[in-house]
Amino acid sequence: METKKYKIRKDLSYTFDGHKLYRVEALKDFGNVKKGSVGGFIEKEDNLSQEGNCWIFLDAKVYGNAKVFGNAIINGFAQVCDNSVVFDNAQVRGYSKVKDNARVFNNARMEDCSIVKDNAQVYGNSLLLDNAQVCDNAHLIGTCLVRDNAIVCGDACIYDVVRFISDAKIMSPADYYIGHENWEGGHNFVYTRSNNQWSTLFINGTKEDILEFAKNRGEKYYNFYKNVIEFVEKIYS
Repeated sequence: METKKYKIRKDLSYTFDGHKLYRVEALKDFGNVKKGSVGGFIEKEDNLSQEGNCWIFLDAKVYGNAKVFGNAIINGFAQVCDNSVVFDNAQVRGYSKVKDNARVFNNARMEDCSIVKDNAQVYGNSLLLDNAQVCDNAHLIGTCLVRDNAIVCGDACIYDVVRFISDAKIMSPADYYIGHENWEGGHNFVYTRSNNQWSTLFINGTKEDILEFAKNRGEKYYNFYKNVIEFVEKIYS
């Protein structure tokens, strides 16, 4: 029978959000954790699997009926609570929070003060930064970047290589337009209707910002984005 990888330190506890939490201590080497290392906080053993390389670092907390397993990492001051689950190679860092019935898995990563809540799911290679939120029944799949104060909510299911920035609000496919450059690696670009912003690999901003940048890159780029912007404006007019 395989020995446990950590123990609960009953002598290192405090109450947070109405829950009595305890630090964990590694009983053996695994992943990037060394035997004797003192980690973050859990409420009970069900919160952190004894298998895999999953771990809670620093002052991060996992409590309620939340579960962390696989090779998932919870770090910094992050919180995973309620009935939420973080697994596979997912990482939740900074002051990020996973709550309610949310799921974060595969290679998804949360940084800063990002939030995943309600019944939302974030997976694939998705990345949340700043104050980004994914909520309601939304699914974030593939290689998605959500940052600043952007929100993906409702029943949105985003699976492209996209970047949502500023204060964009995405609830359905009607809230954004995604296109593709056919040169220099074929990068995607995105228009978000709620904040009337464009996001490309090289620049984010208004249509004027995009056209000015494209003009400096050359006539081919300028004409391409000029035609795209005119087309998108007709769609959303």
